[in-house]
Amino acid sequence: MNKEEFLQQFWKNLIHVSDAEREDAVRYYTEYFEEAGAENEQKVIEELGSPVMLARKISAESAIKELDMAQSAVKEEHTAQFKPEEQRTGMKNLGVIILLLCSFPVWLPLAIVMAVLVFVGILVVFILVFCVVIVGAALMVSGVLGVIVGFFALFRHFISGIMMLGAAMAMAALGILIFIGGRYLVKGALALVVTLGKRKAGRM
Repeated sequence: MNKEEFLQQFWKNLIHVSDAEREDAVRYYTEYFEEAGAENEQKVIEELGSPVMLARKISAESAIKELDMAQSAVKEEHTAQFKPEEQRTGMKNLGVIILLLCSFPVWLPLAIVMAVLVFVGILVVFILVFCVVIVGAALMVSGVLGVIVGFFALFRHFISGIMMLGAAMAMAALGILIFIGGRYLVKGALALVVTLGKRKAGRM
């Protein structure tokens, strides 16, 4: 094998490289042969070894170089996307989490106490509303019964029957008003509980 055959095989086996890299490689080894001189041509061929293996080696080095460049580009892109503002936000969130964990023994009992107070307050409101409704219903029933008794009392003592009828009707009217007001209070209390529940769920 002479220099021309060596360079020809070397050229053919330079694959997956750019034209500029192929020309630079062939130019380099051509100059290498020329510097060694024609009398050392075989010595250079023995030194370089197989032109196929040499071409594959250079092709592999070129592929590795391109892969490293691509990885560096991807890394730079990810670094550019992760802005300093996002870093500060992440550190701030981490600080809030650490603060919550450190203050856990303090705010947990307070949260439990607040939840109990809210529950007791709602329970007291419902009990009061229930009592109002019961009182209204009792007055209404008592008034109706008083009207019946007063009607029969008219036949025994007219004046007493009239007074009893008047008092019974007033009691029944008051009971009706209290009962209706109690119903509105129940609806309002239920609406308040539903609203508080929706706000709590929205915060979570």
